[in-house]
Amino acid sequence: MLVKDILNLFTLHFATNSTVVYISPSDQNEAYVDIALANELNLHFKSHANMPDVVLYSATKIGSFLSMQ
Repeated sequence: MLVKDILNLFTLHFATNSTVVYISPSDQNEAYVDIALANELNLHFKSHANMPDVVLYSATKIGSFLSMQ
């Protein structure tokens, strides 16, 4: 539920027009990675254990949007 809330509520208010780069809920072993965008941003996700649940990217905003575990 947390990941869904982040994507629906947080992006609506703070990260409009952002793109999901990475999603891996803490309780799951598999992750979604937009490999093409991650490579373009020079991001490498080798271990999911120390990653936030969600990584978003916005070309129009400076900074990163991260949801910590």
